Amino acid sequence: MTFRFATSEDFGSIVELANANGFALPDPDNLIGIGVVEDDGKIIAAGALEKLIEIVFIPDLYQSNRKVLEAMNLLLVEAVKASKANNIKTIHAFTDEQFSSLLLKHFDFRLRNQTPLTLEISNGKESTGIAS
Repeated sequence: MTFRFATSEDFGSIVELANANGFALPDPDNLIGIGVVEDDGKIIAAGALEKLIEIVFIPDLYQSNRKVLEAMNLLLVEAVKASKANNIKTIHAFTDEQFSSLLLKHFDFRLRNQTPLTLEISNGKESTGIAS
């Protein structure tokens, strides 16, 4: 198996691969790059690196719920402006149950049917390898 960066000629194969396996294609406006893995000349996997914006709220929890909501709204309005200015179409929030319920109820956030995972990149580490 070999890795290489995708070319425009690979697009049809990537669409076919995604459709056959029930995966959504990433938004082309949000891409940093796409790579493919080939085995015997056939693309068997593709991976996209997308721009991801995360909003981080740091409210004073000793304030009233109303003030916290108003502050979240002001921060979110500016986050949306900054995201639009940078051609970002999705803002993510990784939060606890209390704040997720506020974001779902009072703002237009929605749940995604996926599990958020993170990979911490440490200095000088080029490959994670397969964990044993």
